[in-house]
Amino acid sequence: MFSKILGGFILVITSPILLMTAICILIIDRPPILYKQKRVGINNDLFWIYKFRTMKNNIPDIPTDQVIDPSKLYSNCGPLLRKFSLDELPQLINIMKGEMVFIGPRPALHNQHV
Repeated sequence: MFSKILGGFILVITSPILLMTAICILIIDRPPILYKQKRVGINNDLFWIYKFRTMKNNIPDIPTDQVIDPSKLYSNCGPLLRKFSLDELPQLINIMKGEMVFIGPRPALHNQHV
């Protein structure tokens, strides 16, 4: 419950940054603004994790560390968003929905074996 309240508070506080980031992606890289990906949560339940899109459209659904040269797949805004971790801000939605918490392991990809 505390994570949901804190997530909502941070979402309100960071809303100007979220809006500016969304507008930049919309103007520079074109839609979609958000990227969603299936992840494995508690009790192996699948959920969609939300992030700002930092990669080009239609890339393979594999972990970035398994791509030979991920820099070739970045969108124009991608490197900057990743450098400052702005791409992670939409995960506050997942926290408010109770699918994630602030402290804990990173949810694995649905096709990733941990």
